[in-house]
Amino acid sequence: MARPPYPGRLHYFIGSKTRALLIERLVKHPRHEPYLRELGRDIRAGLGVLHRELQELERIGLVRSSARGGARYYSLDMGHPLAQPLCDLVAECERLDAFERTPR
Repeated sequence: MARPPYPGRLHYFIGSKTRALLIERLVKHPRHEPYLRELGRDIRAGLGVLHRELQELERIGLVRSSARGGARYYSLDMGHPLAQPLCDLVAECERLDAFERTPR
């Protein structure tokens, strides 16, 4: 199997590199609620596309946001039926990447 163009395979299942990186970021750091610019910096995505992805994830209920001090903070809604399966998928993609990096 060909290596993906960046570490991680989640985008193959999600269909969007930005959305996959966003979900990975929220899953891997569940206690930290980043704001838009922080997310953009972390996943190296433009603010426009990132904002659209967050709006869509919020619309379907997978991501929730709260306004504090003039900024909007985002987190994965663990009460959503797809949250835990996505967490499991992220973990398995990480495990597979680590396995493939191991010299044989």
